Amino acid sequence: MKKWLIPLIYIAIMAAAFAYREQISLLLDHPPSPLMMLVLAALLALFPVIPYKLVIAAIGMLYGPWAGALITVTGSTLSGIILYAAGAVWYRNDAASLVERYPAMRRFTSYVARHPFESVLLYRLLPVVPQWVINLYAGIAAIPFRLYLSASVIGKLPGIFVYAFLGSSLFSHPLLAAEILGFYLLFVAAAVWGYKRRSARRTG
Repeated sequence: MKKWLIPLIYIAIMAAAFAYREQISLLLDHPPSPLMMLVLAALLALFPVIPYKLVIAAIGMLYGPWAGALITVTGSTLSGIILYAAGAVWYRNDAASLVERYPAMRRFTSYVARHPFESVLLYRLLPVVPQWVINLYAGIAAIPFRLYLSASVIGKLPGIFVYAFLGSSLFSHPLLAAEILGFYLLFVAAAVWGYKRRSARRTG
């Protein structure tokens, strides 16, 4: 059942947006300033009270795919830096003692330490992994900040652009939006498959 959960969530979000398209369209007449939306995007990434993919789509609807993607990648990156710092400063010692208790966590942490860039990159691509968890874990695991930041931005960009494009084109080109989403999910599945094969060769 879990393998079908994520596509069902995407379909439900798109259906809800389409059902309320008239109410949502009213927002387009008076969008907030980009700076205010940037602050809001950072806060909603820091405190994920609603699915962030819906936030990206809404911002893409208001500002278009390029500006919407720029606003959300900047806002989410700012919130990520805050959580990375929190993990590095406040939680590293407690997490280290917790990791030592569980062999599986030790193996995972050891692998991430050997391959930090590709690990952060992959988990940024995965739509099922909460982004705040990645931010905290990167700080706790002492992943070098430059590697964390570059892998995070590169890993975020495909998904953020896709959802910003979905928001900007869902009403005008719904079939194209569905095709773009389908290609993105196939891309993510291929990335996961390649990562698992590479990991198996290294540990085999």
